[in-house]
Amino acid sequence: MIFLFEMEERAMKSLYKGYIAGFISASLITTIVFAAPVKINIPAVYDNIKIYVDGILIQPKDGNGSSVEPFISKGTTYLPVRAISEALGKKVTWNDKSKSVYIGKEPVNTSPVENDFKSPEIAGVKIFPQNNFWNTQIKNLPVHPK
Repeated sequence: MIFLFEMEERAMKSLYKGYIAGFISASLITTIVFAAPVKINIPAVYDNIKIYVDGILIQPKDGNGSSVEPFISKGTTYLPVRAISEALGKKVTWNDKSKSVYIGKEPVNTSPVENDFKSPEIAGVKIFPQNNFWNTQIKNLPVHPK
């Protein structure tokens, strides 16, 4: 009888360990899946900054043709990439899915996740965000000699 009780006690401990491990894993996964982009307010100083390319003053415009103004925040000057790139004769495109700006030609393979590799899911929920390291496709990487 005592032996049977000890077996049941061990089985219960093992079961509890499984529940605890599952809870911790689910908590970590949930934290990663629901992480949102960080949004912060920054101090910006608009001080009539002018942009010259090869000695010619350019008027920075956004994709809709509206004027945009460079600004300074914490000692760094921020310039509109579209205005600078187009002044240099380069086409600019934005990929919302990969959150990428392309200046000139877009790369053939923009992201391993966007091609034929799908991020793993559990019950329809992606385990990691699309840009997470663990979603990197490795089939085309070189193999270690050993």
